[in-house]
Amino acid sequence: MTPVFLVILGVLLASASLYGQVTVSPSPLVASFEVGTLVKPGDVVGCPAGWTCGGSPSPGATTYTVTSFQYKAGTDNLATGIVPDGTQAALCPTLIEGSCSLSQPNLGNYVPGVTYTFRLSVGTPLKMPFKADGTPDNGTDAYPVARITFYWLGSGGQVAATDIAPPDRGQWNVVSLSFTATEAQRNQQIGILIFVDSGGNDRVVNFDAPPTTPQTPQVCPTPPAGTVDLFTLLADPSFEGGMGLANPGDLVGCPALWTCTPGSPTPGFTAVMPTAAQYAPFPTTSSFTPDGKWAALAPTIIEGSGILSQTNLGTYAAGTKYTLNLWVGTPRTMLLKVDGTPDNVTPACRVNRMTFYWLGTGGAGLAAVDIIPPAPGLWKLVQLSFTPTGGQIGQKIGILAFTDSGGNACAVNLDTTCFGNTNP
Repeated sequence: MTPVFLVILGVLLASASLYGQVTVSPSPLVASFEVGTLVKPGDVVGCPAGWTCGGSPSPGATTYTVTSFQYKAGTDNLATGIVPDGTQAALCPTLIEGSCSLSQPNLGNYVPGVTYTFRLSVGTPLKMPFKADGTPDNGTDAYPVARITFYWLGSGGQVAATDIAPPDRGQWNVVSLSFTATEAQRNQQIGILIFVDSGGNDRVVNFDAPPTTPQTPQVCPTPPAGTVDLFTLLADPSFEGGMGLANPGDLVGCPALWTCTPGSPTPGFTAVMPTAAQYAPFPTTSSFTPDGKWAALAPTIIEGSGILSQTNLGTYAAGTKYTLNLWVGTPRTMLLKVDGTPDNVTPACRVNRMTFYWLGTGGAGLAAVDIIPPAPGLWKLVQLSFTPTGGQIGQKIGILAFTDSGGNACAVNLDTTCFGNTNP
């Protein structure tokens, strides 16, 4: 079900007896739909992980990584960027037209006299994210949906409803949704539901958390002469693009802009946002990852193998050293259960094998480094370097990471930082 409201309203109810009125601020981890999708057999896209979806076509709602085809920075009613929080947003309906609902019941119990407030970003993209077959579109004009209604739910059904006007094309708006419980709702179970009816073809809406203060971008120092920092060549080196679209039959997607050679279970690697359940925060950034909020995770569920790579990053030059600050972490607890939903409870162990490869033209292995992951709850910096010689000079630059868990509940996280950043 909907972890976004489970977390938010858990905080809300804990504060209710103290304050009488509670303002809810969504957690970026769950409210901003950064946790990917779960795809059911027969569907071409998946419901946002942790949510209950309904609608036509099935599953009604999904998530995707927003691009400049959907919103333009500087003209989208946001102070910065093209997404209010994170890189992904919810999308309703899932394809080119239809209806959808996103819901979460059983979030605690209403307290009379307490005002519950939830803030939500609502957007209308410029271009349709998907075609009717679920493949990327990004060319067809998108338009505002006909209806958006937000419901507060009680034990017997809806207790309040608010119609939300969709913004203009390419715009985001923040709406504040409030409900004051009365004696009639005392001890009833709190729930929410968002309903959307497109009203025609090519009419969709995005949902996200309200904007948060953006992180200061990592400033990469210039490496010494004759050294190339692969962080500057990789697409999305620290996985801040989040999880890409899950392939049919997969529970999660490969990290955006990376290539996953299907492991077991597929896709082998995914992208996640670790929390305090996995690691202590870094002292200088208060983040649970070395750079940003995201990290790669393998295997994708509770055990197995994974292969993650990028190729065609340029051409190896003579007399040049190529470097990469690779961070390898063993989470304290597993991030995902076998069904792809968040875990954060099951103790995790270090994987049996972690190997990094420098690749050449056609994916040929030029050098390999076996890495011993750290103990659970810790990150380890591995400073990798490679200087091509002989026939390696002139070949295409590439990298590949391979892992094999060696058993259940063993996992590894990967992240990177730029040259010189060895103490996040």
